[in-house]
Amino acid sequence: MVRKIQVQGHTLGYRIIRKSVWSPVLIFLHEGLGCIAKWKDFPDQLCKATMLTGIVYDRYGYGTSDELLEPRQPDFLFHEAFEVLPELLEKLNIHKPLILVGHSDGGSIALLFASRFPERVQALILEAPHVKIEDVSAQGLKAAIWAYRYGDLRQRLIKYHGPNTDSAFWGWANVWTDERAGEWNIESYLPHVTAPLLFIQGRQDEYGTEEQLWSISKHVKAPIEAEIIPDCGHIPHQQAEEFVLGRMTEFIGGVVSSQ
Repeated sequence: MVRKIQVQGHTLGYRIIRKSVWSPVLIFLHEGLGCIAKWKDFPDQLCKATMLTGIVYDRYGYGTSDELLEPRQPDFLFHEAFEVLPELLEKLNIHKPLILVGHSDGGSIALLFASRFPERVQALILEAPHVKIEDVSAQGLKAAIWAYRYGDLRQRLIKYHGPNTDSAFWGWANVWTDERAGEWNIESYLPHVTAPLLFIQGRQDEYGTEEQLWSISKHVKAPIEAEIIPDCGHIPHQQAEEFVLGRMTEFIGGVVSSQ
């Protein structure tokens, strides 16, 4: 069941999964065109496998949350990490340690949050995160814009975002095709990340390469495990679901047992 909550002046949709007494809590952070529904049942499966509570929510402008009414700004991921997520956790009365499970833009939010609030984060699971913009990122964006205008991408997104679809897509596409987008880089924040980290990426990811992993490995002062999955694109938890579910479960088990 999707519930509603006011955060930073906007109504956001969210789900609580399991309500386990155990720590930590899994926080699922969706991709740039994602939402609660687009995760499908993966969060439920991971919470069941780990016996942990999970929180999955729609960021402003997506899914069941309020429609985006203004252009996104280049610093919107910082706002999500430093302002929105802390307020959401406070209003949900979540004070246990966190494991952040972030996909794409959500992975970048997870890294930023962990850099600002390292004492709150027990571990990070990052699927296809980006810490800087690559040439392949721009190419992937162009392909997505073409598919939205002339292909079936808009129709496929409508079932997830409903009346938010156009504003969600163009809010995402416009900010990353802005002339300032190429300067976007969060590498300077990474040395403040201290939580152990699992990095997962498809070798055929259309928005990033293994350069993202090398950059994270160079800057983060924490143990890192990595999986580069062959024959897999930008959504490993769906395109290689069984492997990813097992690998995340294994990683979480190791983190929890070591505390």
